[in-house]
Amino acid sequence: MLAKLRTKFSENGSFDLPTKENVTKYIRLNKVPNRPGIYLIFAGHGCKGNPIYIGKAGTLTQAGLFRPQGIAKRLGAKQNGKTRNCYFQQIMWQKYKQGLSFAWFVTYGNGHSTLPALAEAEEIQKFLQKNRCLPALNKAF
Repeated sequence: MLAKLRTKFSENGSFDLPTKENVTKYIRLNKVPNRPGIYLIFAGHGCKGNPIYIGKAGTLTQAGLFRPQGIAKRLGAKQNGKTRNCYFQQIMWQKYKQGLSFAWFVTYGNGHSTLPALAEAEEIQKFLQKNRCLPALNKAF
């Protein structure tokens, strides 16, 4: 899954988030760009197995401009009314008992012209065809 995405979207990266660590710190340390794209979250380290979440960052307005929340800001934003730091810690402690790993891909700009929503939909479709369900933390699509 990730090898094809890395080939398709040359601006990409990944990082591991150990338990009890701050995701915002790791976003900065790993120089995650605030650009339009997608991200996948995995239980455990090394981005192995099936993702537990597939998300997008970057909404295109009617004027042809992206709203300012790119990948870096999206990973550090709120989810379910909690900061992502709290949310990810809750997931690691209550659900998976381990760290998380993140893979990100810039899908629009620098020679790429795939809208983040389309890239997200394609990855969710692949997951759905393989597993007959959504990733564990994707509540709906």
